[in-house]
Amino acid sequence: MKLGTAVILLILLSSCSFYFTDGDYFFISREDAVLPVWVKGNTESGVFIIFNHGGPGETASYVTNFKAMQALEEDYALVYWDQRCSGISQGNPSTDSFTLEDFIADLDLLVDTIEYQYSPNSIFLYGVSWGGTLGTAYLTDSIRQQKISGFIEEGGGHNMVLLMELSSGIIQDHAEAMVAEGNETDFWQDAVDFFAAHPDSTEWTAEDYYEYASYLRNADPYTYETDEYPDEYAGPGGSDIFLSPISFALFFNPGKLVPNFNILSLNLNPDMGFITLPVLLLWGEYDINSPAGLADNAESFLGTPPADLRKVIIPNAGHNTFIDQPDTFISEVETFIEANK
Repeated sequence: MKLGTAVILLILLSSCSFYFTDGDYFFISREDAVLPVWVKGNTESGVFIIFNHGGPGETASYVTNFKAMQALEEDYALVYWDQRCSGISQGNPSTDSFTLEDFIADLDLLVDTIEYQYSPNSIFLYGVSWGGTLGTAYLTDSIRQQKISGFIEEGGGHNMVLLMELSSGIIQDHAEAMVAEGNETDFWQDAVDFFAAHPDSTEWTAEDYYEYASYLRNADPYTYETDEYPDEYAGPGGSDIFLSPISFALFFNPGKLVPNFNILSLNLNPDMGFITLPVLLLWGEYDINSPAGLADNAESFLGTPPADLRKVIIPNAGHNTFIDQPDTFISEVETFIEANK
């Protein structure tokens, strides 16, 4: 037996098998996109939470590995799905379908499918990062909004112009501090020069965005590491790649989507007043990707009555609060759902 084959078999045999046995798998399709859906958890609860992944271009399937999601699955049904040309989605959608309207239509098809398939008592939308942007856009329509019992936005980008302004400002300050300390001076001086030469992100090219993203990654925007939760799973590993539903597609889809789907000028503030259903805003105190000022912005523009709107800035957390502070996340989400289901 060849060494490569032996290694693959060892991974398959030593990895957990819940991918094959837990939950319901199916696909929804529109506009040449074939989108995988995984319904997992307590379907008998009658409460379904649709998880909108970030990106655009990321994946939802591996998120079930995290402590926070496993806890929610004990009490509710979680609906994980991969958006068009994202994660492990299939088909051959045209780049002409990479529009906000198409992403919204896909989500609406999923909501209707869950309603038809399970007849739930309530459906909640939960969006992380870009997923929060998509959820916000979906809910600005009153007819669609009637299908949903509540919305959880975590580190969302409903106003990308403000997000890029705040994020760039934090990275600029970080870059200047690193240069002053003599730490990786060449790299961070390039960052200082870049932001000075490109002050308006709405005019950025794809190449400009990729350069910004390189500085963002080096500023470590996604997690705020503490000693509280040392065992939290950080993403899809080698064994996941060889187990359904994870596949190598998740590494290739974003390369087609991102250059053809520019969201940097997107600003949903003018329409957010139409959103009146209960909303929970969750942001990490140290989120560089989508700074906490976006939570203040959402609070100002949403039409949700104050009694139904809760904003929580979670200490010692970055862009993914459900990873950095899972216990606080679980408590806030479950309290919100129980109050509005």
